[in-house]
Amino acid sequence: MKEQIPVNPDMLVWARETAGLSVEATAQRMKKAIETIELWERGDGAPTYVQLEKLAYQVYKRPLALFFFPEPPQEETPKQSFRTLPEQEIEMMSSRMKILIRKARVMQANLAELNVEINPSERKIFKELSFDVNRSLVEMTKTIREFLGITLDKQIAWKDTDKAFKSWRERFEENGI
Repeated sequence: MKEQIPVNPDMLVWARETAGLSVEATAQRMKKAIETIELWERGDGAPTYVQLEKLAYQVYKRPLALFFFPEPPQEETPKQSFRTLPEQEIEMMSSRMKILIRKARVMQANLAELNVEINPSERKIFKELSFDVNRSLVEMTKTIREFLGITLDKQIAWKDTDKAFKSWRERFEENGI
């Protein structure tokens, strides 16, 4: 029998739950009996190194070392990130979506670390524009549109919401937002 790796069973449960998977779904992805996954999560058994690698990298999309931590790391939950969404929408979020959100957060953290206190854009909207509190919302919106170079005609010409989203995102990024 291959040697079992003594991992923290609480970390197995945490990784599964934060990936949005049930014990059944994990067992199916691991091609193991549900009882085997339950044994591991209770600490009455443990995966082999190869099984742990599969759990970490393919199923839960987590670093392998995480399963040896004494307790889960502090992470913002989807509920905290998307507090304006109804709770049932968050609960219905797919495992894939939860993993993609986590991956995006890691990318954001890496980018923030690379650009410590440096905004890579040449134009910075928050430095170049300022508004009097008495100025109307319509006037402010017009000024912002001019600054970003997005007229109403240009916006109306976008063929779909994907094009609109990409165009707005590009203009925001180019202007330090």
